[in-house]
Amino acid sequence: MTLYFSHKLGLERFRFEFLDILVFLMIIGIYFSVSSIKKILKLKAFRDNIISEGRTKEPKITKMDFPFRTKFVEFDIDISSKEIEVFKGRRKFLTINKSSEILKFHSFLFKRKIEINDVKFLLLEYHHFYEYTFNGWMSRGQFDNWKWLNTISIVLNSGKIVELISGSLEESAYKSDFNELTENPFGNLPKQKVKNYLGIGEKTVNLLSGELNLKYLIIDYPQGMPMHKVTLDTAGKTE
Repeated sequence: MTLYFSHKLGLERFRFEFLDILVFLMIIGIYFSVSSIKKILKLKAFRDNIISEGRTKEPKITKMDFPFRTKFVEFDIDISSKEIEVFKGRRKFLTINKSSEILKFHSFLFKRKIEINDVKFLLLEYHHFYEYTFNGWMSRGQFDNWKWLNTISIVLNSGKIVELISGSLEESAYKSDFNELTENPFGNLPKQKVKNYLGIGEKTVNLLSGELNLKYLIIDYPQGMPMHKVTLDTAGKTE
């Protein structure tokens, strides 16, 4: 009888512990979901406000020798006198025919075509933000990431925004602080020192703008800073 009740009590305790963990994980998931939705809505309002101001720039048309090849993060861009081709690895991702002025998406699920005449201007959005992760939450930010995101889209005459290509770079928060500590081992970490990869997107959007004779707009979103601080001592330990 004693063994029976002990066994039953153990099962009940296991059930409660499992439910506690499940509820905890659900709360964490809801928190991150709500935070993400708030961030998306805030960025959308910021973007819509800048687009409504109409601060577009004129295309910079430059002469180049064809064929011309360049890179945009993980994308390869080939430009000839007749068309612009964008590859991701070995897969053709996007084609822009200069003579017919047709922009064609290559996808496994669908193939979409857009006429250049329907495009109002090019849009470059640059995000530099701190990405929270569950592992980072458990380690006071060591496994969170800094991310740099360049996204080039087209804004249609209807106002609809269609993404063309998007490239991201990332670095763990721990590695970022460790690199800064290596550069400045005897002082405080340079809090205002921030890497900037906006130039990658600017170079590509300027190139596309000139080749397609389209105006362009650049939106540099405000930097998102972490809520908690990750610091390192000279031995490389976290505080």
